[in-house]
Amino acid sequence: MGYGAPMGGGAGTLDIGTALSYGWSKFVQYIGQIILIVVIIFGVQIVFRIISQVVQGSTDSLFLGLTLSFLFTAVGLFLSFLLQAGLIRAGLAITEGRTPEASMLFQTDKLGPYAVASILVSLLVFVGLILCCIPGLIVAFFTYFFGFYVIDRDLA
Repeated sequence: MGYGAPMGGGAGTLDIGTALSYGWSKFVQYIGQIILIVVIIFGVQIVFRIISQVVQGSTDSLFLGLTLSFLFTAVGLFLSFLLQAGLIRAGLAITEGRTPEASMLFQTDKLGPYAVASILVSLLVFVGLILCCIPGLIVAFFTYFFGFYVIDRDLA
């Protein structure tokens, strides 16, 4: 992908102050679009959580209510993972000099590998948290930027 010139002195060096000021100026420049994208993501999560609660409370059978609630919660979580891919696309668009748009949330390119990677990372973190918290935190720390690698670098 086409990125600008290296920040700082020359090849292989990074000036943290320059990088932070670049990031802040781009954030302020596109704050309206970024807020809109984040509000859409939170809105989808809230809608699915409300549906989950309503379905759970409206059924007479406890088992059926919990099952449907779990189903809607799982679908909402999966959709939020996919919408987060759109947020990553918007961030990458900013670094490439393009304007982020809310329509980036609904693009489907590289969605399959991202969905598989999201599920795998979530399962690894979950298992790590069950194994005494520390392994889950370690996995979460080292896989924090997995979405950028999958979407930007086209790595499976």
